[in-house]
Amino acid sequence: MKKTCRPLMLLLLAGCVAKSRAAPGARDQQAKGTWDLARVANLERLPGLTTQHRKLLEGQGFFSVSQNPLRKKPSAGTGEPEARSETQATHLFHVYERNDYLRFPSFITVDLAIDTTHAYFDALLRDLEEYQLGSNLAKALTDLVAEAEKVRASATTAEAREAATRVTTFLAVGLRLLREKAALPASVRAETEKIVKLVVAAQGTSPVAVTKSRIDLTQTKPRGHYTRSKPLERYFRAMSWLGMVGFAVEGPEADLPAVALLGRVWAGSSKGSDGIRKLMDVTAAFVGPADAAGPDVGVVALQKQMSALASASPDVLLGKDLLAALAKELASTVPVPRIGAGQGARRQVRLSGRRAFEDAVAMESFIGPLIAQAKPGNLENLVPATMGARGAAAMLGSELAGYTLLSSVSEPGRAAFATSIEAGRRGILSLPADRWSNDAYHATLLALRPLLDPPPAGAPALLHTDAWRLRALQAFAGGWAELRHDTILYGEQSGAECDFEDYEPPPGWVEPVPELYQRLATMVRNLQKRLNADGINWGFHPKGGRDEEGTPDARAMTESPAQKTKGLLGLLDELARMAEDERQGKPLSAKDCEAITTLGGAVEWLFMAFANSDLLDKRDADMAVVADVFTWRPSGQALQVGVARPDLIYAIIPSPNGPVLARGAVMAYREFLQPSSDRLTDEAWREMIAAGRAPPRPDWLASIYADAVGPVKPHKQPQYRCGPSTGARVQGL
Repeated sequence: MKKTCRPLMLLLLAGCVAKSRAAPGARDQQAKGTWDLARVANLERLPGLTTQHRKLLEGQGFFSVSQNPLRKKPSAGTGEPEARSETQATHLFHVYERNDYLRFPSFITVDLAIDTTHAYFDALLRDLEEYQLGSNLAKALTDLVAEAEKVRASATTAEAREAATRVTTFLAVGLRLLREKAALPASVRAETEKIVKLVVAAQGTSPVAVTKSRIDLTQTKPRGHYTRSKPLERYFRAMSWLGMVGFAVEGPEADLPAVALLGRVWAGSSKGSDGIRKLMDVTAAFVGPADAAGPDVGVVALQKQMSALASASPDVLLGKDLLAALAKELASTVPVPRIGAGQGARRQVRLSGRRAFEDAVAMESFIGPLIAQAKPGNLENLVPATMGARGAAAMLGSELAGYTLLSSVSEPGRAAFATSIEAGRRGILSLPADRWSNDAYHATLLALRPLLDPPPAGAPALLHTDAWRLRALQAFAGGWAELRHDTILYGEQSGAECDFEDYEPPPGWVEPVPELYQRLATMVRNLQKRLNADGINWGFHPKGGRDEEGTPDARAMTESPAQKTKGLLGLLDELARMAEDERQGKPLSAKDCEAITTLGGAVEWLFMAFANSDLLDKRDADMAVVADVFTWRPSGQALQVGVARPDLIYAIIPSPNGPVLARGAVMAYREFLQPSSDRLTDEAWREMIAAGRAPPRPDWLASIYADAVGPVKPHKQPQYRCGPSTGARVQGL
């Protein structure tokens, strides 16, 4: 991470925060001559260019727009309107496929690399969860429940029996959530079913019988990719339960008897505890280690008091002196959770605790000022500004994110939020370098980080404008939203030959941020190495296999996970090479232009491989995803961040024959509040978009957007392809 940042408090006092960093500045004016529209050869192919569009092109070299709205067409012969017709791109690659068909120049944005890597990450994780981790978790919990019931049955005192019953019930709930037909001990069956109903209902914040702490049950509602199948829904609920329910070791909610007996069960069930450790190691490759201490910490503390813990009597374990010694030991070995520490979070032991992402830890410093400043009338602006993508970007060092964030805060509280940003940044800068390479989540953050830095001196003029810094922040926001979507459970809160003629490709350009493509590729390679080291079977979804309930599953992977990884790395490495050539002023070769022209189809091949299908079905045909990242409990609202259907960007790019207008696709970032009792699934979010009920884009992006423009004029000889090219049929482009 870059260890430089200007103190926001000084900028605040100088009045820098108040001015719009998106407005054309001195650097824009210096580069203005680069965008002489009289020299742009193909402007006539984009009808409907207004004074607004031309002004933005002349002043900053680009503008962004929404796609044209969906239209209703009259039914043939009736005069009555048909149902709404789908004429919009629903994936970024659709835009590039349409460009290819129209033979219009393509501007390959970093968004395409980010979105494709997100699809890979999400697909790899969900297949691993559905076809390996779910069944492994069931085996581990089955063994732990059996051991817990044995311990419960051996208890003779009422206190030991009550604590052992709670531990058995806790484990049985996890197993029952994962397996509808799980064989449960009769002693805890009724209570287990009662708790399972509460978890499935996912309503309210309430205590449950097994723990003295309250849990936010609304977070047990399956979201993200976990709504794609019943096994994934069950895995989500089970892991939410095991990751959220904790047994405190201090304070009024302290539950040392449960900690002691959970340690006894853990020590007595080697298959169960080894299975959970394995699951935690594998998921740590994606999202890092748990924020809370696991049962092993109790085992270590107890073994200092007795040598035969695995066979110890529960009555002995609850002896007064032993519990006192346990409390003393745990007070020094169990860490305070990093998420919630500023709000009095207590030390806890959890079976599979959720993960503390470093951006989220830094954003914890916003909580105090947020509580002080939040009022019913300003939540809609204040919460998204601080706890959304801008908050994360500001903590990672983006001055622009800090400016736009602080401009959303009223004057009396602005200094407190500026201080919070400085505190969060200090925390980020104090982290060891390997924190950003040990898991895929943080390696992806590191890959997105160049979007927040000023461009190097040799970068093309387009990247040196203030407006482009805002567009880069938008790309970061979209990538951050997709990353939080993919990890929502774990975060605390290729070709064919044919006879079609290949025409000479039009000019093309890759957004010249080679560090981003290189770091994404490094993340993918490190993740593959980590999973290999963990012994993951890369053929975990063979054709004709069965799901973890034993049900035949006819679906087959079109490619193995290793082949999918190879395909993604090929894309990222090529983009990095072309971006580096552009930055050094080297012209792209004819082969590079051909690759850029056909990139949309190549990416569609990758998406089909990630989906284990030769056709993108309803679940995968739309890129729109959403995730809740923060809960404002006083008003019962959750901050939702997501991406909608693609937006378009038109930019002037260089070509051998002079500047031309090119089109690219960008992620349409959204941030808004939603009742926490109705946390959005991807399906509900897509329905909102299709119905025209999605919230508008954030105000802070307004200055780089213009009114929609008409579709590109078709070339008299369109380019046909025999591979996947669904985007070529999107008439609205």
